[in-house]
Amino acid sequence: MPAETRPPTRPIFVDRPEVPEVFADGLARLLFDGVCVRFEFYVSRFDEPDGDQPPQQWAYTSARVIMSSKGALEMINKVRQLEKLLIDHKVIGPTPQSDAPEPILPLPKRGPGGRG
Repeated sequence: MPAETRPPTRPIFVDRPEVPEVFADGLARLLFDGVCVRFEFYVSRFDEPDGDQPPQQWAYTSARVIMSSKGALEMINKVRQLEKLLIDHKVIGPTPQSDAPEPILPLPKRGPGGRG
């Protein structure tokens, strides 16, 4: 089979233990800029309580991840598989489907002439 017609091979995964793990309480921002998907994750911190007042909550950026749109689609598919697994194990309930779901990755607003 000529090299031009061979399907691309899957990359070999290499674990790098020195890469730090990042904890996040949630996703603060999700943005599609027309090329990449940008995720900004946060952790929550609280001030000490002051009398009867509830403690002030703070959200600090814990990580930013920028992915190609292809990588983001792979991630979305894996998250859907995880959701199905969690539903099957009754960890979460199914999410109701609506007729017109809101876009997950909104396109950026474009200025005059189609430029951002």
